[in-house]
Amino acid sequence: MFGGDPTGLAAAELLTRFGRSATIYDELPNLGGTARFGIPDYHLPKDVLRYEAARIEGMGVEAISRTKFGRDVRLDDLRADYDAMLIATGAKDVPKSDTPGSDLKGVYDGYKSLEDVFIDGVDKYLNHPKYELGKRILVTRGGDCARTALRMTRGEVTMVYRKT
Repeated sequence: MFGGDPTGLAAAELLTRFGRSATIYDELPNLGGTARFGIPDYHLPKDVLRYEAARIEGMGVEAISRTKFGRDVRLDDLRADYDAMLIATGAKDVPKSDTPGSDLKGVYDGYKSLEDVFIDGVDKYLNHPKYELGKRILVTRGGDCARTALRMTRGEVTMVYRKT
């Protein structure tokens, strides 16, 4: 399986329950995917995800982290080793925006910024921040991004969204 997100974890657990072996390859350092690294703790407590991932690994599922599908391992390379594969790469590889100005300094990808904040923990991020957000922040379409920016900076955050 490619992707240690909830889809990959659930599939690996079911396979194991039915007596099959399962291996999960994931690009990130820990299992959980977007649920772990893209959703803030106040929406989904990470201890639940850590527990579930550990429980599933405890069932005999092998997890190979920091391995990106298509870069570190290719489908053709694995065909001889596996009877079936599930590719659950998630929604993080969204297309770049073609909005004029989206490539300017101070414009950040929402998903990537959330992952950077949560991947090693908020405390570690706060000690070594990657983004200079300033005091006035504009977020388009990202409630979690807006709430996280507010918590990280205590600045003024404005969110623009196409829905009411």
